[in-house]
Amino acid sequence: MQLDGVPPTSITFNSLLRSLCRSGDLSRASKLTRYMLLKGCPPTTATYNTLIHSLCLHGNLDAALSLLHRMHRDACQPNEITYGAIIDGLVKLRRPSDARSIVIDMDARGVRPNAFIYSALITGFFRCGDPDAAIETWTAMVERGVKPNTVVFSAFIDGLCRHGKADEAEHLLSKMTAEDCTPSVFTYTSLMRGHFEVASPNAVSYCTLIHGLCEGGRLDEGMMAWRNMLAKGCSADVVAYGAMIRGLCLGGRLDDGVRLFNDMLAREEPEPDAVIYNILFDGLLKDGKLTQAMDLLRSMLNKGCDPDEVTCNTFLREFGGDDKKVREFMEGLVVRLSKRERVEGAAGIVGVMLAKNVAPEPGTWAMVLGGVCNGRRVRRLIDKCWIDIVGT
Repeated sequence: MQLDGVPPTSITFNSLLRSLCRSGDLSRASKLTRYMLLKGCPPTTATYNTLIHSLCLHGNLDAALSLLHRMHRDACQPNEITYGAIIDGLVKLRRPSDARSIVIDMDARGVRPNAFIYSALITGFFRCGDPDAAIETWTAMVERGVKPNTVVFSAFIDGLCRHGKADEAEHLLSKMTAEDCTPSVFTYTSLMRGHFEVASPNAVSYCTLIHGLCEGGRLDEGMMAWRNMLAKGCSADVVAYGAMIRGLCLGGRLDDGVRLFNDMLAREEPEPDAVIYNILFDGLLKDGKLTQAMDLLRSMLNKGCDPDEVTCNTFLREFGGDDKKVREFMEGLVVRLSKRERVEGAAGIVGVMLAKNVAPEPGTWAMVLGGVCNGRRVRRLIDKCWIDIVGT
């Protein structure tokens, strides 16, 4: 480039720097940075971030902090990536208090700490034996309006479990799922370790473990946990059955999933819900077993469990664009539910039909409306509302 008279830009230099740093050649990277200055190409924020990240990876925090001060001196604004690398490096060197000082500094300079930075701090304080500081950091994060992600939730749950606070960690897991934040295998593993270390595994703990193992595709280990749970006298609930059956079906072990479902029916408690039926419908239909899926649907109706929108969509995929089959299937569900006086279930299917622009036949409308507007039913609902209002 230089022989051809093409002057290198900061992008050129930064690309070379990244390669040198990845190979661990920090000496040449340092020389190249000085060469940038000689060529009248001052380092950018990306340049400093590359160097600081590499120095932190190699444990040279003093040099990284020196570069941070140099950025301030040269009026080159550090960003959350710059601060994040240094904070993560300090935490790995078991210096979370110093990392917190950096967070205070970055905040004062108008760079808002993100979820990654809070996660590093929380992990650092827990691992250095200061759970109170970790909890304070979590509280500060929430107060600042930073929404915790899977990494932050998992770091906090792991820390609580390491310090014997498995019950608090379990409560946090509930909050995590309520906020539509998907737990990872690490989340479940941390929670299970916490329960077993304090010798308090219960049905919820086993369910958590089974769900995590199945989600991670570790079905044999999930089955071992299942058998261990039953051997310990812990009864499986509907969530545990659902997690195990779903894992088996998704893992290509449909027959095992069906056997476990039959075992659930034989025990008579807990009763399978629509979620479990839908898991099996999906597995059977993907395996080309329409007749078996229809038999299971009849069993579902006979057991008093109402199909829902997911049930309908699962079967409708099998019918493709055949409008006649779609109508016959959904009309049939409404009629069978109505004859069993399952008015809410029938009305729900009619709602699905309307959402799919499939208008029910007049006779179907009459049947559903007759059930909904049944005088005794309306009177019961009015009485229930009145009791809810006045409490007597």
